[in-house]
Amino acid sequence: MLEIYKENLSRNSYQNCEFKNINTDEIEIVVIDNNITLKLHVNIKNHVVTGITYSGVIDGLLKNILNHFCDIVINLPILEASNHGVLRLEYLLRASGEKPVDGIISPDNTLPEFKIIQSLIRRGFKNYQAIVKGIPNNNTYIVPSAKVWTKLGDELKIEKLTEVINRHLENINQSSCDYAISIVNSMRIEIVVYKYNDSMETIGSFLLEIEKYIQRELLVPIEIMYAERMDKNRTRTKSRKL
Repeated sequence: MLEIYKENLSRNSYQNCEFKNINTDEIEIVVIDNNITLKLHVNIKNHVVTGITYSGVIDGLLKNILNHFCDIVINLPILEASNHGVLRLEYLLRASGEKPVDGIISPDNTLPEFKIIQSLIRRGFKNYQAIVKGIPNNNTYIVPSAKVWTKLGDELKIEKLTEVINRHLENINQSSCDYAISIVNSMRIEIVVYKYNDSMETIGSFLLEIEKYIQRELLVPIEIMYAERMDKNRTRTKSRKL
């Protein structure tokens, strides 16, 4: 399983695993688990993680993964870091087109290092929640780049999406796939597939991977509606959310 993460783990990622001086609007949260100490600086006004570092008896692989985790959660709301930080980490480290397991992917069924980090950050959030009263329980975080995306015209959106999708298709040897894109709304697109090399029964997982690739490359939480057609003359089936 480690093989599908090795390429992205080889990237250096150290710039955010250190503290700056703590500000008056920040508090420090300390969590100790599995002989690892995780320290977080969190702004008590907007609940955003402003600093993160760790120490302890840590092997090379876990240290490398923790370095990437620091880069991911810095400047995120601590609730978002707790809910989705490790999911973001796993996906960003995973090679394009690869899946570690069938079905739903979580820290519990991938590398044990992801599960360790999940435990640390969630305990950190609980500690913060116990200290800072009134922190929202509903996660309303929106990726900042989404605000830029919504201002683009449909033609420019389709141009950017086509470039990203074609790159993904080349990566997975599906470059002969014939498809069309239409804009449903600012955060939702529809992809109609006319020609697909594998069986049409696998189209759902195929398009789910495209959705995730788009989200990673464009840093925008776009959702894909899809419709199946074997050729351009066949009546389109009802669109379905992935």
